[in-house]
Amino acid sequence: MAAIPLPLLRFLLAGPILALLAGCASISEITIEPSHLTTAPAVDGYVALDFDLLSSFPFVMPPSDSAPPPPGARPYSVADQIPAEIKKLDGQKVRLTGYMQSPRLELGRVVEFKLSRKVSPYSGFEPMPYLPDPPRMNEQVLVQLSAGIKSVEGTPITCLGTLHVRGMYQSGYLVSIYQLAADQVLDAK
Repeated sequence: MAAIPLPLLRFLLAGPILALLAGCASISEITIEPSHLTTAPAVDGYVALDFDLLSSFPFVMPPSDSAPPPPGARPYSVADQIPAEIKKLDGQKVRLTGYMQSPRLELGRVVEFKLSRKVSPYSGFEPMPYLPDPPRMNEQVLVQLSAGIKSVEGTPITCLGTLHVRGMYQSGYLVSIYQLAADQVLDAK
């Protein structure tokens, strides 16, 4: 089965996303053909994933207020937005390559970070000529490490571990829909 090239996938998703944002469609009306979602065979017990697969569906962030939904409206659900083919990855051992973003340190070692498709153009020390688009919720994975590692921002890394597909909230805010309990973090060069 052939995978859809990323530019074509973005083109195919543009219509449903715009309809969703304009209020002409709801999440339940937007579908993606499961035949387009493919993964590579497992190597060393880890299934190779990429961000094209993980971000292959439109994802709408929950409302920021805690007001109940209007009468007759369906309550917000993270799980309803995630395709069944991606939910099947929950609990799987995976291999994913990306860039470390927003590391959280304990005793000088990184114990948690977001793995993203792209490296941030902003290091925090130089003026930024524009504000880049932040990654969407389904374009990043929260990686958690039991034993810390040194920070490796700006270079590609490969994370191996168990993927969890579910909404994770901190202080009432959705912070992740993908979490990876990392067994290993390797230099991807």
